[in-house]
Amino acid sequence: LKYSPLFEQGQGNELSDRLSRTPIQDLQRAFGINDKLLVINELFDGNSDFFNETLDVLNRKYSFEEAKSHIIRHIVDKYQWLDDQRLEGARQFIKLVERRYQRI
Repeated sequence: LKYSPLFEQGQGNELSDRLSRTPIQDLQRAFGINDKLLVINELFDGNSDFFNETLDVLNRKYSFEEAKSHIIRHIVDKYQWLDDQRLEGARQFIKLVERRYQRI
């Protein structure tokens, strides 16, 4: 329950909402260079090694539930993702991770 604000995702029906839920094959490739730098700085305190390691681990998880568990155990408290200034960025990151496990 403590972590539920991170995993609440609205279900929009607009075309842009549906397109933003298309599956992703590889999280490493899902980020453009600017997005990657922004996420590393805002959500991982500038730790690019931990960010890249996290994406590698998440890419190997079998399901979103496994990925979610990893995020909760290893990232949320360490990088204070529940703080107001990080919550929205963390939600966007998690939304991207969730797309990694969607099936067509």
